Amino acid sequence: MKSELSTDSPWALFAGLIAALALLAFLSRGDGLDAATKERPRNPLLEVHLRNLPAREPLPLDIEGLWELRDADGTYLARDTGMRGWLELRPEGLSVGGWMVDADHVVLQAFGDAALAVDTYHYRGRLHLRQRREEGERFLQLSLELPLEDYVLGVLIGEMSTQVRGVDAALQAQAIAARTYVVEQLRRGRSMIRSTVADQRFLSADFETQAARDAVLATTGLVLKHEGRLIPAYFHADCGGRTSDGLLHEFGKSPVLRGVPDVGPAAHLSRSRNWQEFVPAKKLDRIARALGLGDYAMGLDILERDEAGRVVKARFTGPDGERTLPGDRMRAELGLPSAMISLMGVLADGSLRVEGIGAGHGIGLCQLGALELARNGRDVRAILAHYYPGAEIAVLTDPVQP
Repeated sequence: MKSELSTDSPWALFAGLIAALALLAFLSRGDGLDAATKERPRNPLLEVHLRNLPAREPLPLDIEGLWELRDADGTYLARDTGMRGWLELRPEGLSVGGWMVDADHVVLQAFGDAALAVDTYHYRGRLHLRQRREEGERFLQLSLELPLEDYVLGVLIGEMSTQVRGVDAALQAQAIAARTYVVEQLRRGRSMIRSTVADQRFLSADFETQAARDAVLATTGLVLKHEGRLIPAYFHADCGGRTSDGLLHEFGKSPVLRGVPDVGPAAHLSRSRNWQEFVPAKKLDRIARALGLGDYAMGLDILERDEAGRVVKARFTGPDGERTLPGDRMRAELGLPSAMISLMGVLADGSLRVEGIGAGHGIGLCQLGALELARNGRDVRAILAHYYPGAEIAVLTDPVQP
């Protein structure tokens, strides 16, 4: 007996109508984000690094429903329903919920929605487990393989508060920036993306909100391009009222990464974080040694600032010489929230007191500013045009891998 529907059956006509409505919704979705092409947007798989698990440190592992375990070549190793146990790299091999595995790379897949829980956090996608060794130490590398759009959802909830009302345009702008950033990185040949702010902060499905899902759905497949090329869509938490030029701070030559003042800077500054940090003398000495300047730090001087007030260049000095660093490298070395420093001085105990404003590197989209713009009625196009002047919204249709 045939199970296919006749092409002239009422059900086939109904299915065709639903498909047409879905396409129409795609072409007209999200604050006038009309698709530049009728081609289906790509939703490729990518891999995001979750953590490195040292040997003999068990990690809780829980799966609801059907799961299977395969090696890197796809060879079936095990299959069952339900799992509650530990993930552990033992001297005799890898234990996956009690299943001993004799392979350096295995892939664990749960077939339910977000049914895989690692250390109590639930994820979609396939978990890659790779045994590694560095400097004589064994560890287990955990990474998650998942579709691009699921990854963007995890980044959106990791990078912005999605429980604030009236800021849908800012959430959509962040989703497009996050998608553009990761695809541009993959085009450079990256095989794995970090789940921290070193790339983009990625969280598990436990933190998802409806607002985040709606923002990703409204921008599905949309990226930012300039003259037909993906832009490096950097973003940060708080620019302190003005973003900075990417070229000046060694973030690349893209013309869309130029500094812009935020609209309504007074409102922005009233929400910006003023911070004060103390850098211990021991940490300064460690930095001096790491930079090859000798056993202790003798001085730190700001050599150049940009129009926004961010440090462009700073000089570390030690008994064996001096070293000039870019401002954002200085920020990272000292562990400061931003390089927008207003006051810096050495205390009697040799520690460094630093005061400033803002958070992040200050290049590209400013999340706090985007939220302010959305509250003031700006749509997603206006927000992206403000922070990436000259960039255009396009649909991702080209292959992602180089």
